[in-house]
Amino acid sequence: MTQTNKKKLILDGYNVIYKIPALTAKLKDSLAASRDTLAQYLLDWKRFHPNYDISVIFDGRDSISLNYSHTNLKGIDCYFTKSNVEADDRIISIIKNINNKNDIIVISDDNKIRNHCRSYKVAMEHPSFFIKKDLTKSKQINNDKNVIDPKDVSEINKWYEEELKKRTEA
Repeated sequence: MTQTNKKKLILDGYNVIYKIPALTAKLKDSLAASRDTLAQYLLDWKRFHPNYDISVIFDGRDSISLNYSHTNLKGIDCYFTKSNVEADDRIISIIKNINNKNDIIVISDDNKIRNHCRSYKVAMEHPSFFIKKDLTKSKQINNDKNVIDPKDVSEINKWYEEELKKRTEA
């Protein structure tokens, strides 16, 4: 698949961290540890879904945002908003201005973002999306037929079966 045909996942970074218990538990170590663990989850997921570009948007309220607005954590693009801009508003701006809304999935449990996704007909998933790891159940708000490319379905099923096998062997 060429770069222009890639699909895009946009994550509401801290919303995802606070909704996935394993990431929330990492907060006892540090916020950076939670971000790193999230990046590792995403990197693992991306190995089985190479046709997705992933961007994580974080609120820029912590000291890390003073040094830079973009970083690459373990191969995942992470963006920090300016301190007076919330990640929600940045994500809404992205979905409002993106040309091909069919190729985007937003990951968040935020009502404000959810309402804008509905308004702009952009697919949205709960942060548990990466726990169940099954794109076939994605809520395709932007497509009444809920059609998923058969190649994607095959990749998803293969990854899912491998994950189940690992968990049963453990």
